[in-house]
Amino acid sequence: TSVHTLSLHDALPIFISHELITCFTDISPFISAIYVDERVRGYGYGEMLLNHAKYEAASLGYGKIYVASDHIGFYEKYGFREIGLDIYKWGRAAKLYAADTPSDIRFELFDRKNLMPDRLLLEDAELRWGELPSNPAKLLWQMKHSSIDIDSPADSFVLTAFKENTLAGRVQFMQNPDNRLNWHIGDLNVKAEYRRQGIARALLTRGIDIIKSKEVGGEFIYAEIEKDNEPSLCLHASLGFVDTGEVKPFWKLLYSDDVTTHLLFLDGNFTVTPVETEKHCETLAKIYNQNIESLHGNNISLAEWKGFLSEKDVDEAHFLIYKGAVPIAWLKVNGLENNETGWISMLAVDPMFRKMGAGSFAVKFAENFLKLNGKNRVCICTTDDNKAAQRLYEKRGYAAAKKHEFKTGDGVMRKGYIFQKVI
Repeated sequence: TSVHTLSLHDALPIFISHELITCFTDISPFISAIYVDERVRGYGYGEMLLNHAKYEAASLGYGKIYVASDHIGFYEKYGFREIGLDIYKWGRAAKLYAADTPSDIRFELFDRKNLMPDRLLLEDAELRWGELPSNPAKLLWQMKHSSIDIDSPADSFVLTAFKENTLAGRVQFMQNPDNRLNWHIGDLNVKAEYRRQGIARALLTRGIDIIKSKEVGGEFIYAEIEKDNEPSLCLHASLGFVDTGEVKPFWKLLYSDDVTTHLLFLDGNFTVTPVETEKHCETLAKIYNQNIESLHGNNISLAEWKGFLSEKDVDEAHFLIYKGAVPIAWLKVNGLENNETGWISMLAVDPMFRKMGAGSFAVKFAENFLKLNGKNRVCICTTDDNKAAQRLYEKRGYAAAKKHEFKTGDGVMRKGYIFQKVI
């Protein structure tokens, strides 16, 4: 039997905080590369290195570790599961894999194919409501018959966390029977003695991964959170949920007045709708008012907006950018009557949905729209203090053609730049 000593000369893992991919930019950490000298392959060193990386990630407080790779069939053998597709910044496609890091917490999923036993149902009820009623049998019957109808195409599951064989936490995810791309987070509960150990975060992230991996995945995940529940607000915000500031309906569920709906966008694409209806006009005005300070704009009433847009100026066009069913940005282009140059004269993104790619998408859409209208150059004017806009335009290949001074909507003379790009 041959014996080999493992050293850095034989095998090497590279552990980094972020990978050079274009879509899943908010997850961390990654195993960027793993190499085993061909002379010692087949002895399990690859698995050893992957396990070592998992333990290192766990020691740093991470509950998951990720891999981006086009090496299909290898990582699946060692506890990694596919969570989506991505593209490297140099254009090559890759699959994204995730694995749980070692933990003394055990997770178990219950759904229609794996029903929760009666004993655990009662533990679950006690965790959710703090105590059990005097008639547990009646409670069991109600719990088994209060979920989505078994014949419904909609899905639901409960994810539980156990520590030392004790139910420490649970969360429920429910699919909307009327729109299977929408999911709802039901009760998320962790026993008091097990809080501040990352259990709530682990339950949510595992549940989100499960939804992403389903054949009919998801576009939105809804969570209704009490306005004064600071720990839950911070947790959901750290996972990418945004507070809509209102209660949005989900199927037939009813909510109290002390909550607002928080939305997590999954991998749905952006879409564009021309501003045509009165409702579109109201949305445009709302987004403008949310950005009025950075735009240095003047106050415009809704009636004035409706008047402007009803004039149907053939030299300009207005669009709303949607993420799923939610309008998150307003785009205005000008110069449609000119010979060669078109203008992006307004781009405003709802502050709750910034840094999600909407601005970049809007600029790209504007370029294509103007090109179809016979333009070969796009210009954009921005003020000197709008650094975020300048970074966006430079990222999209625009160059500052000249610096000049002009009057902004609030009537003040300000310095700024004209950016341009040949399309």
